[in-house]
Amino acid sequence: MIPFKPNCYPDESPASFLIRISFEIGHDNVLDMVRAHGNIYQHKNLSVTLSIPIRYRNLMRSLGIDHDSPKVIVENPGHGFQYRFFDGIKINCSYLRGDLEAFCPECLRAQTYWKRRWSLRLYTICEKHGCKLIDQCQKCALPLTMKRRCIYECAKCDFDLRKSKSTHPNQKTQQRARH
Repeated sequence: MIPFKPNCYPDESPASFLIRISFEIGHDNVLDMVRAHGNIYQHKNLSVTLSIPIRYRNLMRSLGIDHDSPKVIVENPGHGFQYRFFDGIKINCSYLRGDLEAFCPECLRAQTYWKRRWSLRLYTICEKHGCKLIDQCQKCALPLTMKRRCIYECAKCDFDLRKSKSTHPNQKTQQRARH
C-alpha cells in the first residue's frame, strides 16, 4: 500500500503513473514497488499486467489505488493474437510501441508524465507542439524503455529527458536549403 493518494492525469499511461509513484516513494525502480503485489518480478510481467484489465485493477487495489488510476493502454485479448484493443478499437500489434518509448520533449517539460497516445506508432508528431516524438536518449542514444528509475531520466546515463531538444519535421529540410 502506498502512503499517499497519487495525482493521476486524464491521459497518462499506467506505466508512467506507477513509475512516478515509485520514484516519489523512493524506490530504485517500479519493480521494487510492485514486486510484492501480483507476483510481478520482471518488466515483462509488469507489461503483461498493464494490458490485462483484471490484473491491472488487482494490482492497483493491492497498492491502495481503487479509483483515479489511468486506463489500460491496450487490452490483450489473449496469447497469440496479432491485435490489441486501444480505447476499444481493434488495432494491429505492429502499431504499438512499448509504453514509455517515445515522447514530446515540450509536453514532458510542461507536465512530467507520459501520455497514453505516445504508445501508438501512428503518433510521430506532437499534435500540440508540432515537434517529432523522441524515442531515444539524446545524450547516449539508448532506446527508451520502461526499465528506468524515474519517468524523465535515461536508464543508462541519467540524462534528464526534459532537456531534450525539440525538432520539427521540416527543420532539417529548411537547414539543408540554407546551405
